[in-house]
Amino acid sequence: MQAPLDPRMQRMVMKQELKLYNDLLNSCFKDCVRSLNNTKLYKEECVCLENCFKKSMSSYMKIGEAFAYASMVKGQASQANP
Repeated sequence: MQAPLDPRMQRMVMKQELKLYNDLLNSCFKDCVRSLNNTKLYKEECVCLENCFKKSMSSYMKIGEAFAYASMVKGQASQANP
């Protein structure tokens, strides 16, 4: 089991996650929202935003899992070959 992150590292990770989330929302908003003349989103815009967000989050999760796996393998290799 991993040791807990120190507070400074926790803040850095949180900051990176928030930036990623904001960048994702901005990107999906630019791709999906066609008009700012209405106070509500059109159904097509809502569907587009939902699909964009789900697809992007799925991609980020897969990338995160790949990095975690690579890190684990690297850690095991370094322990086996001190």
